[in-house]
Amino acid sequence: MRGAVSVSYFDSFERDFSRLTPDIQKLAQDCISDILKDPMPGARRAHNVTPRGQKPTIYTVDVTPNKAYKLSFHMEGGTAILRRVGTHKAIDRQA
Repeated sequence: MRGAVSVSYFDSFERDFSRLTPDIQKLAQDCISDILKDPMPGARRAHNVTPRGQKPTIYTVDVTPNKAYKLSFHMEGGTAILRRVGTHKAIDRQA
């Protein structure tokens, strides 16, 4: 997957982000910076979580090194649309 040129976000992402602790917010900002890189660093472990046949293709990436938090997004052209950010468990339920 190519890195994004810009980012946009859903209201749900903004709400989720505001509820994170400051240290996790910093890690999430670092993650968003990595999404903008081409290529995206492999340590983020971007993977497709979209059920077969559905569009858009939703990806998740690890926010924290211990994989406790992750971020979901989809691409629209060169823009990464940030969908949710939270614990691994919460994102897997909602993706």
